Amino acid sequence: MESFSKQERSLFLEEHKGEQANGFRPRRWRGHGWSFQLRIPRTRSNAFPPIILGILSSQESERTQLFYELYSRGLSCEDIAEVGRRI
Repeated sequence: MESFSKQERSLFLEEHKGEQANGFRPRRWRGHGWSFQLRIPRTRSNAFPPIILGILSSQESERTQLFYELYSRGLSCEDIAEVGRRI
């Protein structure tokens, strides 16, 4: 994923003349028993939006909505946790 994001930034820089790469920023995600960290490439103006961040953010938002829906329908926290583990 890091290689993909780095290549994506290279394409962004080709399309946006005058923009410059400006290193990376670490991002860490934690879930139910898992965690991972990525080095997200950035640009000097912070105008580069990596696709991977949008995907991860969208998945987290959808999972949260699912858990709220299950809770509002009467499932116990234990049942919802089991659904989370399966996902």
